Amino acid sequence: MTWFRRFLSMSMLLAVFSVASGKDWRGITPLHSTRMDVEKLLGRPPSQGKYVSTYALDTETVEVIYASGPPCGAGLTNSWRVPKDTVLSIRAIPKNELRFDSSRPYKIEVDPIDPLISHYSDKEEGLRYTISSSASSSELVVVSLDYLPTAKDDRDLNCSRVKGNSSNRLIAPVEKYGSISQDRESAILDNFAIELRRNKEMRGFVIVYPQCRKAKKGFAKLRYLRNYLINTRRLKPNRIFLSEGDCSDELLVELYLVPKGLPAPR
Repeated sequence: MTWFRRFLSMSMLLAVFSVASGKDWRGITPLHSTRMDVEKLLGRPPSQGKYVSTYALDTETVEVIYASGPPCGAGLTNSWRVPKDTVLSIRAIPKNELRFDSSRPYKIEVDPIDPLISHYSDKEEGLRYTISSSASSSELVVVSLDYLPTAKDDRDLNCSRVKGNSSNRLIAPVEKYGSISQDRESAILDNFAIELRRNKEMRGFVIVYPQCRKAKKGFAKLRYLRNYLINTRRLKPNRIFLSEGDCSDELLVELYLVPKGLPAPR
């Protein structure tokens, strides 16, 4: 039985990295595939928000983020010149321990809070691994793998590269999300905190728009975000400002990075 388990684990490992060597996940390519393509492959998702679908597969959990469509903005779902329901990114979270081969030339960023977590990126191919290491071992284990737009697609389709588009306004959300998984939210908040740590001239603003029929959940979300950013990510309280916006059809969170001297977003 032992040799069979080892063979099975190695087969799964090879399968994952054969997929990761390309620019797509099972034929689904960011900025080119659509929600229809995903549902043709995987069916209707058991869990989904307005712009995110989550699938629990046998070997991995997969989260797909979709575009909200034009006009161009600076949020998570509207920062690309693509139609509504175009795939923006895919995150694969393996259910089994998969070792990572770091022999390829990746750009490496170490988490500022947890030195055992690192991000290995290949921007040309649009791949980003989140990797866990051990203080007592040299083994690297895959926590998640993000399939993102390639460098070429970023040059061709990113809204910020279009002259005179509306994403160049002074204050626009850098991220905007609704009902997503806790892992996905943590990744977004971690990146937000990293940007604030890198740029001391920026202030962070978080606005929570509660669901009209469930206003108490908006307050709970604010409390969770404050605790995560200040206590878990250790941001100084004077760098981050949280507030509640008007209620909406679904709970939404907006994250802003605002240079010092500019007014708070409204």
